[in-house]
Amino acid sequence: MIRKTGRNYKEYAKKEIEDAKYSRDFVKPLKEYMSRKDTRRGILVTGLRSTGKSTGVYQATVDFLSDKIYFISPTSREDSLSKAQVLDDIRQENHDLIFIDEYSWLKDFSDGEDRLAGYLAGKAKEGVKVIITGTDSTKIHGLLNTDFIHRAIQLNTTYFSYDEYCRLYELDKNDSSMKKYLTEGGIFENHACESFGSMGNYIKTAIIENLASYYPQYGKDVIEAAVYKIFYECICKNYTKNADKVPIYSDGRSIAYADYLENFGVKTDIEIRSQILNEIFNELSNIGVVDVLSDIQLSGRRRAYITNQTISAQMTKCIYDLNELPERYLGDLYEASVVCHEYNQYISDINSPYEMYYAEDRKSSYEIDFVLCDKRKAYLFECKLNNNDNMRLNDTASILKDEIKNKLGDRDLAGRYVIYQGKDKYQRINDCDIVYTNNWDIDFESFDKYVNKLKTPLSREENILGNRILKATKSAAEYNKAHGYAESTNRSESVVNKDDDIIL
Repeated sequence: MIRKTGRNYKEYAKKEIEDAKYSRDFVKPLKEYMSRKDTRRGILVTGLRSTGKSTGVYQATVDFLSDKIYFISPTSREDSLSKAQVLDDIRQENHDLIFIDEYSWLKDFSDGEDRLAGYLAGKAKEGVKVIITGTDSTKIHGLLNTDFIHRAIQLNTTYFSYDEYCRLYELDKNDSSMKKYLTEGGIFENHACESFGSMGNYIKTAIIENLASYYPQYGKDVIEAAVYKIFYECICKNYTKNADKVPIYSDGRSIAYADYLENFGVKTDIEIRSQILNEIFNELSNIGVVDVLSDIQLSGRRRAYITNQTISAQMTKCIYDLNELPERYLGDLYEASVVCHEYNQYISDINSPYEMYYAEDRKSSYEIDFVLCDKRKAYLFECKLNNNDNMRLNDTASILKDEIKNKLGDRDLAGRYVIYQGKDKYQRINDCDIVYTNNWDIDFESFDKYVNKLKTPLSREENILGNRILKATKSAAEYNKAHGYAESTNRSESVVNKDDDIIL
């Protein structure tokens, strides 16, 4: 157990962030919360282990104006620190800031109630800054079903965006940094991506043990097998209850499902009831470890993506028996990262007006990576790991097919986007307007604006410059004619207009 109060906390926090040159994106809203005079809400920071939760809170609170600070953290899941002990301790004095780290590791009250959560919600309502962190688990999110409900601002650290990754590690946006992001982004523990064994240990401590502590009735072995089955199916791009074979790439490379499990030390003879599998799957979705899309027409079909890039990369290496990931596999990881980015940007807020689906029909051989829509309009998206500015879709690409319109219900098909690594551009293919962009935060509802901007040959500034050139050219031609010079067609023989500083 680590317990710090007042200036002792500030000194401790300052020391903990000495090597943290930059802060993660979630620190900004944390600092904004700390600067408000009247909040009446607490902050709940969740996310997988080693995604920067505690460090981010230290960065946001180290300069807190008041010294009335209470901080406590169990040092491990095996720590005997209980919620009852913390509640008794906090009540000894008044505080302006209460920070409880790894709340999910605290032992519960004997009667199952969470009076500590109720007390913290009450203090937040009084204006006390209350920050709680917790490794992803049902237990920490259970706070929202107590008195904390409607009073906690939720921040999740599991997903890393590409922009955030490049900023944190001072990387330029290029092919090299993208590959590094897709294979190593998302976890600050570098050893987690070194081997299947190290990744297995990370998944065990960061995910499985959390779920097992909340579902003791199922047993740790069953939960472990369920988590790996779900991860397997996320990589296979199609979540089904009984999948035991992975789609094989054209090179025919893959390993048996049992071998995949053995590589991570998982028992291969465990039977998982569909009810348990679905419960674990839904919980991984609730806590942001996987993002789930439904088929736009068939609500019973769903596709899931692992939100953490490092986990996705290691699962892919294992399933396809690879030491390095070729471009075709990186393309799938790129798609997953873009989908998770858009999901976290537009869909994760329960009050969001948007919906997100995928579209697939194997008989008609079409597939759309994702569809963003509201009740009136729908926008189609394809994700391509490609930095070729001259890239063009094949004329038979799914995103161009007219039959897609029939899958959108009463919505209008309002735009088609390709998310890739090249420059922003417009193309018209098969009478369809396509906007290509490398901006993952694009304002997708402004499709017509992007089309008009990108298909216009000259901007206003370019038109002004063009008119100046035209006038200068005309003047030069008149000058040459008046002085008996031949009309010049060679750039090197043209006259210089010194006033406009343009070479004609």
